[in-house]
Amino acid sequence: MDTNILLENGTNELEILEFMLDDNCYGINVAKIKEIIPYQEVTPVPNAHPSIEGIFMPRDTMITAINLKNCLQRGNQDT
Repeated sequence: MDTNILLENGTNELEILEFMLDDNCYGINVAKIKEIIPYQEVTPVPNAHPSIEGIFMPRDTMITAINLKNCLQRGNQDT
């Protein structure tokens, strides 16, 4: 996969993926991102924390879906 990242070792540069949540801007270091995939329906997990949307399994790997808006207390639990 060619990411076209222009950063070189030792330059102290950082690439950030920015996203908006409500009217707030957030970012995450692209080096910490494994993959961005389209939304998939999740299977609810009984008795899970309210911020846990559920789980899904792309390519036989279980992933926990987290409602970041809820986790950061930026909205109600139903959205």
